[in-house]
Amino acid sequence: MIKDYKMKSVKSLEEFQKKFAEICQKWTHNKDGTEVTKIFDRPEFRLWFRGQADKTYGLKPGVFRNDFIHESDKNKSISLNQSISLNKLILLKERHLFKEFKRRSAGLIPSNIDDIDLYFLQQHYGMPTRLLDWSSNLLVALFFAVQKYDEKDGLVFILDSYKLSNNENYGNPSKNNPDLKDSIKIIAEWDDKFEFPKYTFPVSAHYFDSRMLFQRAGFTFHVEQCNDLQCNDLLGHKNKPINQICIEGQSKKIIRNELQLMGIDEFFIYGDLENLSKSLKSLFAGKTLT
Repeated sequence: MIKDYKMKSVKSLEEFQKKFAEICQKWTHNKDGTEVTKIFDRPEFRLWFRGQADKTYGLKPGVFRNDFIHESDKNKSISLNQSISLNKLILLKERHLFKEFKRRSAGLIPSNIDDIDLYFLQQHYGMPTRLLDWSSNLLVALFFAVQKYDEKDGLVFILDSYKLSNNENYGNPSKNNPDLKDSIKIIAEWDDKFEFPKYTFPVSAHYFDSRMLFQRAGFTFHVEQCNDLQCNDLLGHKNKPINQICIEGQSKKIIRNELQLMGIDEFFIYGDLENLSKSLKSLFAGKTLT
């Protein structure tokens, strides 16, 4: 669970933009005005954003959340006198999920999709993985932060992905990153001769899927030792890779309306016929046509 870190909630799109500008200023300049980080040289690659409608959620991927392994699964392994660690139970379930997703989705996706891209697709369509979704579009993240739970404050996280990857000169790893390749082999091929890395890292995805394209997707890959990217010690510090903006729950509807005026709605986010229908129904709800 995330604790508040000197957070004052914003109540409008204007306040949100001002807060974002303040964060960028702190990250890029010292108090005397001298530049320390060249974020804006390649902001579309470097700055990533994630919106969460409930500020108490951590930055923890699906397979590391408390509800991924049910108590009945843990108790069953104990009753069978099997000394299976929680991490092994997580990996075992993840392997089975990947195998079934690959088998059942075969007729729905191109035949040339490799296991890494398939893993990205799993995450983007709601399967629990070791990935977290990010976007290079700030307003996409804000949309998700205000989409629901009007009784709860939301958060938009801002990630300097170059700092997280410790590679400010060369950018983020791609799907060809050896650590990612080995990790996917452990999951997809049940290959235990490889090991997961000891750190969380960003991965720039190829936009081979329309939903990933519309949302400008990127991912962070998480490991057992660092499965929750959220850490209060990282928040608000100029030389750290992450910051956040809190959205007041009572103001979410106002911000949703402001986003809609800018064309940021379900159809913009998902780009399919189902969400086109949702967007149009919302647009014409309660209106008298002449």
